[in-house]
Amino acid sequence: GIDEPPVQIHRAEFRNYRPVVVSEVPVYVCIKEKSGRLFEDRGECRHVRYRWMRGPVIKPCIFHPHKTSQFRDVTKTFQYYCCKECFLRGWHSLPEDRWNPPETADNIHENGAEWIEVARTRTYCPTQLDIDRPLRLDIIPLMEDGVDARRGGMSITTGTVIPTPKEARTRRMISPGGQFNAEWLNKQFKVMNWNILADLYTNEAQYPYCEKWALSWSWRKHLILKELKSMTADIITLQEVQKDAFEEWFRPELA
Repeated sequence: GIDEPPVQIHRAEFRNYRPVVVSEVPVYVCIKEKSGRLFEDRGECRHVRYRWMRGPVIKPCIFHPHKTSQFRDVTKTFQYYCCKECFLRGWHSLPEDRWNPPETADNIHENGAEWIEVARTRTYCPTQLDIDRPLRLDIIPLMEDGVDARRGGMSITTGTVIPTPKEARTRRMISPGGQFNAEWLNKQFKVMNWNILADLYTNEAQYPYCEKWALSWSWRKHLILKELKSMTADIITLQEVQKDAFEEWFRPELA
């Protein structure tokens, strides 16, 4: 009909539920033309525009920092909790120095803040300002004259954004002959080998005990890189490295 846009959004999904600061949010968008042809849009389709929105703060659980809170104590601790068990634990035993101050008018305004636009591009890299906030991607078809279409669009929402992982932990190096020492290291060279687990193999069926966000490449790649750098190896060999991971992450970061 006359009001039908040239294309409609057939499918859209985020590859990772929890975005990570400074890591581009991976998104898949499938477009459907009037003819019925389907194709993935990587930002070249002139009949579609993108809009990223930042939502209000959703604090993490005080006991489980990487779980989004579902409850808040508004009479005693003023803290956030992911489940009823954590809520009761906080009410009965959370040390007072971990309580939040009572609600203020400014807090109420902040917690009730509306969604605000942060980008008009297909891709988006979360910043520090996005931490503890969900992101929403609006995919809007355009009419031939460039006006937003009233139908055929789609919106998808992420979980709350999490910070970039902290520095890699310090490991105690051992060898068959005992511990390494500075004198020995100065006379030798160090070779490191690591199976980093290809993103292709990280699925919930294989690792049901692991949180989905922790399996995501956008999270793991930072930890892997920091671990590699912390080892100060002269030679690094890696297993299960996908071509795109090498070209887009390891090669530029380790060059």
